[in-house]
Amino acid sequence: MRKGRLWFAAGLAALLSLTGCGGGGGGGRPVPPGGVSVTLSPATVSVAIGDTQQFTASVSGTTNTAVTWSVNDIAGGDATIGTISNAGLYAAPDNIPSPNTVTIKATSQADTTKSASGGVTITVKVSALDPVVALQNSAGFALTVEGRGFTSGSSVLVGGTARATTFVSSTELRTNVTAADTASAGLLSVAVQEGGAASN
Repeated sequence: MRKGRLWFAAGLAALLSLTGCGGGGGGGRPVPPGGVSVTLSPATVSVAIGDTQQFTASVSGTTNTAVTWSVNDIAGGDATIGTISNAGLYAAPDNIPSPNTVTIKATSQADTTKSASGGVTITVKVSALDPVVALQNSAGFALTVEGRGFTSGSSVLVGGTARATTFVSSTELRTNVTAADTASAGLLSVAVQEGGAASN
């Protein structure tokens, strides 16, 4: 009797183990309708021309977590609006498109009706300021802004306020910093606005 009970227990354990395996990952089974969802991070971001931004897609409701990436519904994007790799790395174009916002989309390969989208605002690129240091309570001075993608419509923002801007080239702008700007010690923000979007 003991032998029979031991055999039965072993047999039951094996059966439970097999049942557990069968009800697990569901390998190869069709995905239940509505069971897949996709989320995207970040949801919105600003990227300077020529720079890159990593996006991450999370897929739930299926064991197939692969996604297809697109920019403005173009698979992989293109040189005008920027490209995105199979790993979700977005590369902004070398020139600001019109409009200067694009949509990144990650579409589930398990259920192509499910996707998530994020917005990218493409901005000009500021790479250097001259000068970069000034004394507190100093007199006003000329400021040179260097970067990429500038146009005759670009405006330099000093402390968040647009200033009269001289367009020198696509890589250089000039404006003036006033004595009032230097009244307080600390950092003074300088950005370039182009088409309503300010540089980072």
